[in-house]
Amino acid sequence: MNVKYIFALGFAIFCLTSAAFAQDKTAIYGRVIGSDQRSEVPDGWVVQVTAIRVDTGQQVDQRDSSRDLYCVSVPANSIVRLIFATSFHKPGELGYTATRLVPPVDTRPDGRHPTYRAQPDIILTKKVIHRDENARAHVQQELNTDLDIARETGSFAILGTTLMSYRQAYQANQDIVADINKTEAGMSTDPINAPYKQFQHLMNQLQQPRPDLLLIPIDVAPILKFAEEKTTFSDVRSQVLQALTTYYSTAATPPRRRQPKVNQFLRPRVPPEVLAFFRSQLSKPSSDVLLTSMIALAKLGSEEDKQLIVKNVVSEDENRARAAIVAIGEGRLGEGTPALTAIVHQESRLELERSALRSLVQLYQLKSDEVMTTLRQVVLSDSQPLRLSAVEALGGIDSAFAQKLLKEVAKNDRSPGVRAAATTSLQRARQ
Repeated sequence: MNVKYIFALGFAIFCLTSAAFAQDKTAIYGRVIGSDQRSEVPDGWVVQVTAIRVDTGQQVDQRDSSRDLYCVSVPANSIVRLIFATSFHKPGELGYTATRLVPPVDTRPDGRHPTYRAQPDIILTKKVIHRDENARAHVQQELNTDLDIARETGSFAILGTTLMSYRQAYQANQDIVADINKTEAGMSTDPINAPYKQFQHLMNQLQQPRPDLLLIPIDVAPILKFAEEKTTFSDVRSQVLQALTTYYSTAATPPRRRQPKVNQFLRPRVPPEVLAFFRSQLSKPSSDVLLTSMIALAKLGSEEDKQLIVKNVVSEDENRARAAIVAIGEGRLGEGTPALTAIVHQESRLELERSALRSLVQLYQLKSDEVMTTLRQVVLSDSQPLRLSAVEALGGIDSAFAQKLLKEVAKNDRSPGVRAAATTSLQRARQ
């Protein structure tokens, strides 16, 4: 059996044995990934999965995935349709198309295990920004599909974040902007659209234009309340917390050279309740905004917070360990370099090693000799998957050191796949 499905089955068993599930239930489980994701999903990847009975149209379960693994609980002896949607996207991109699982899942007895039903991998198509003369038609079709799914699932907040991405990507096309406005206006009449309205208000507040280095104090109470609202998709809440972190990390950034000095008293301090919220997420056994909170504390927290993040790298909880690894890179915590180096050399937890590699690449700008030595050791290691991850990560470094390493790998690595990846990364690094 595929290793991923062993983990997925364990995840499904955990779901069904938890208190949230009653008797006479069937667990439907599997993996959900993006069309551009090969060996692993990106940090922060989460998908909302909704189960709807075909005969009644009733929504019987709605849950967030645990990275690429999902599990929903549905009534036994029923036929259900699964819908997958996410607001996950990288800056400047549109995210992924929501999709329905075809055909519906029949949980009636047929000789298979009645309690657990594994499904093939679900692949969400990554959206592209259309540049041709048919761009408007493509966008209209995509928005109509997303709107239909939002009505079925009630997840207008996910659709709302999608519209914000579309608005940014197509701001120069007035026809498409008009279509986006029309879709948004139609959403505003639906009473279940309240989470998106609040999301939009909070994001506008956090992203409003302001004089450089002179930030406008904000009321953080509604933001923290929104972040605690479990009925709203976790990635939507994470986006608000990311915007909040950016707001205050901008305040903490020293003035650039040649800029006029700014009175430090004009810079708002991070409110203690904000730091307390992020710290509370670290102590929860299953916080769905754990990654966002760790990154926030890496950027805004005290020295004690940063030391705690570094200690979590060796946590037995893989989600907690991965969040700490990512936070060290995002927060540029040089003190975490030894911990990341140790993870890379373990050669036992491949996904954590890959995350550690990406964070080491982010720490490269600190010009640490330890980082450079570790990256060189990895590209010369015996682990083909790790070498592949290393050359992909090195493509993000614009330096003579990275280009020299990539040239060596492209010429000498024993794996054709790694050599090809090194050549691609070398081209990307030169752009």
